[in-house]
Amino acid sequence: MMIKAAVSAGVKHIIVTHPLLDVVEMTDEQIKEAVSLGPEVYAEFTSQFGLPTAAPEMVKRYVSGIRAAGVEHSVLTSDTGQLGSPFQPDALANVARTLRKNGFTEHELDIMLKVNQAKILGIAPPPSR
Repeated sequence: MMIKAAVSAGVKHIIVTHPLLDVVEMTDEQIKEAVSLGPEVYAEFTSQFGLPTAAPEMVKRYVSGIRAAGVEHSVLTSDTGQLGSPFQPDALANVARTLRKNGFTEHELDIMLKVNQAKILGIAPPPSR
């Protein structure tokens, strides 16, 4: 696994992008293993599962993947900006709404949408709820 090699080489901050995308297709166990390799290893989950048109299977898969990583190792991103896609703040609001419907707390959302990103950027995280 490239992540093990990166950690061994001394890389401190690692973001596994799109772990559920069809060309990556990490299992929950692989996601869990990846983020366990270091305190600053994150799995990045993109906003398409928050779209009102998202299939229930997709939502379930993303919820499962996020739970496998743990909120402390999950980052939520909009991954929009393409023509015809939702405005980025709207995409993130949709993700938050979807996760609330699936049992995530406001504190967990703050960690994934604010705190972890601040850590990655090396800035002070905003106060959490």
